[in-house]
Amino acid sequence: MGLLARRNLFHDRVRFVVTLTSIVFALLLIIIQFELFLGFTTAKQDHIWSHIYGPYLIQCPYIIILS
Repeated sequence: MGLLARRNLFHDRVRFVVTLTSIVFALLLIIIQFELFLGFTTAKQDHIWSHIYGPYLIQCPYIIILS
């Protein structure tokens, strides 16, 4: 059974490499998305607002006055 599976897997090497590359790329995207999620959820709220609105941030982050 294992011999047949190996033969089917490695018979068309180009298709195997393309499939393996696409799986690795998908895993890379998942890891990047997870790291972004962790970064956004663990960052301080003031730090996030200051990067989004810069010098326009007043006392309350919900009231923004643009000059």
